[in-house]
Amino acid sequence: MNYGLIGDPITHSLSPSIHNRNFGALNESSIYHLYEDYSIEKSLKEFMEVNDIKGLNVTFPYKSVVLKDLNELTPISKQLGSVNTILRNHDQLIGHTTDGLGFIDAYKEMIIDSEHILLIGFGGACKPIFYELTKLNKDITIMKRNISECQYEPFIHDESRSEVKTVEFDPNHVLDGYCLVVNTTPVGMNDEMVLTNFNVLPKYAIDIIYKPLMTPWLERMKLHGVTVDHGIGMLVHQAAHAYHFWTSRQARIDSMIEAVQDTLN
Repeated sequence: MNYGLIGDPITHSLSPSIHNRNFGALNESSIYHLYEDYSIEKSLKEFMEVNDIKGLNVTFPYKSVVLKDLNELTPISKQLGSVNTILRNHDQLIGHTTDGLGFIDAYKEMIIDSEHILLIGFGGACKPIFYELTKLNKDITIMKRNISECQYEPFIHDESRSEVKTVEFDPNHVLDGYCLVVNTTPVGMNDEMVLTNFNVLPKYAIDIIYKPLMTPWLERMKLHGVTVDHGIGMLVHQAAHAYHFWTSRQARIDSMIEAVQDTLN
C-alpha cells in the first residue's frame, strides 16, 4: 500500500523516515513516498488512483487548495478550512487535520497544568493548536504582528468556554501570568530570539520548531529553569494520528521517535 506527502518544497521532509520506520515496526509492507511530481493542476483523485495511494499528508502550499478535490471533511478540518491528511476510501477522498491533536498528545502534561497560555503567532501552524486548546477550555492570549488582522473567532471550538485575548507582538513582552508559552512562528530557525525578556518566566515553554532542536529562545528558557520542549513530539504525534486515520490502527510512537532521532543525528 502506498502513502505519501504532497507539498512544495518537501525534499527534506522527515515524514518518510517516520512512517516507513512505523510500517517496519508493525511488519507492514506499505511504503511512504514524497510525491514531488504532484501539482495543483492535477486531479487529486486521479493522482491517488493512478499511484495506488491509500493516504496522503498535505503540507504548504496545498493544505487549503486541495479542499476542492475532497468529498468529505472531518468537523475540525471543516472549521479550520484546511487539511493535512487525506484518506482514499474507495472513490471518496476524506480530509482531516491532525496537527492540533498531535500538539495536545505531545505536551499533554504541560497543557493540563496550564490555565493561561500565550501563543506566539497565528499562522497556519497555530490555528489547529488554538482550536484544540479552546476545546480544552484553556484561556489564551495570542501575540502577533498586525493584531488588528487576527481573526481568531472562526477557529474557536463551538462549545468552548475559553477566554481569548490578543496583544501586538513585542519581543520584550513581559511574560506575567502565563503558565505556558508556545512559539508557533519560524523565528528561531536561523538563531533568532523570538522573545528577549526573561525577567518574569512561565512554568513551561514550547517551540514547535525542530530544526534546530533547541532554538536560542528555548535554550535561554531552559537556562532560567523553565521546563521546555521542542517540535519533535508534535511532529511524531500528528503522524501517529494520520496513520490511525488511514488504517484505524495504533502507530508505534517509540519507533517513530527513534526514526526522527536517527535522521537528525
